[in-house]
Amino acid sequence: LDNPFTTDISELKGQIAAIRVDGGGDIPESALDALYLVTSKTDWRDKVHRFILLFSDADTHPEMHPDNLPVNADPSLNSVAMALAETRIKIHAVLPETENYKTLAKIPGSQCEWASKAGDPAGIYEGLKNMDLKAVLERMARTITATAGNPTIPA
Repeated sequence: LDNPFTTDISELKGQIAAIRVDGGGDIPESALDALYLVTSKTDWRDKVHRFILLFSDADTHPEMHPDNLPVNADPSLNSVAMALAETRIKIHAVLPETENYKTLAKIPGSQCEWASKAGDPAGIYEGLKNMDLKAVLERMARTITATAGNPTIPA
């Protein structure tokens, strides 16, 4: 699903309503492909702060699928991390604590909250099920608001 940015709340609600969840159950997921597509296809305005909110309950494939890349492009996790850093895109995420996601968490200005057994009194990891997502989104909003107040782009 590829939608343009919008400031119209009705349009945004329509974009969200159009999302259809299909399949699932397979691990790992294609977070790198999604991040790469956002990085390469989004027409960001100049001199704006750029954030991606990423939620996942499973690790990502360590390489992108070849169908999502130009010929001879590097499919590695490091190439996605470099593209995000070069385009000044910061990730704010809730993810399982894996080596792949730890690499993405090192992108300057990015922040990850690790979904773990800590959210479940029984100590059973069930993805994002045990997370208080409202509280997570409120923390992200405060962090993004504070970060946006600190210019990172030369005037």
